[in-house]
Amino acid sequence: MTLDSFLIKRPSKTVLMKIKGDSMRDAGILDGDLAIVERTTQAQDGQIVVAIVDGAYTLKELRYEDKRPVLMPHNPDHKPIRPQSDLEIYGIFRGLARSHWPINAQRKKAL
Repeated sequence: MTLDSFLIKRPSKTVLMKIKGDSMRDAGILDGDLAIVERTTQAQDGQIVVAIVDGAYTLKELRYEDKRPVLMPHNPDHKPIRPQSDLEIYGIFRGLARSHWPINAQRKKAL
C-alpha cells in the first residue's frame, strides 16, 4: 500500500495545503500539517472544509445556523466565522500528513 492510494481517492481533484495556525488543534489538525483536500464546491453540514471567506482561505467545520453557514473552529481560543458577505467552498478535508522529522533535518534535506 502507498500513502497516496490510502489517502487520495480522486487524484485529479486533490490538492495538498499546509496548515497554518491552531484553530483546528482539538480535531487533531496541527500547525505545519499537510491537509489533503478534495476540490469541490459543495459540502454538507458537519464536514471539515477549506473555505474562502472574504478572499482568505480557512479550514473549519461547516455548520448551519438558520440556513446560514458558520465555520466552526475546534479550539475554544478561536471564534466561529459567520461570513457577512462571500463564502466559497474550496474543498473537503479528506486527511492529513504530518512529518516527524526535526525541523533542522527538513531544512538540510531541502537544500
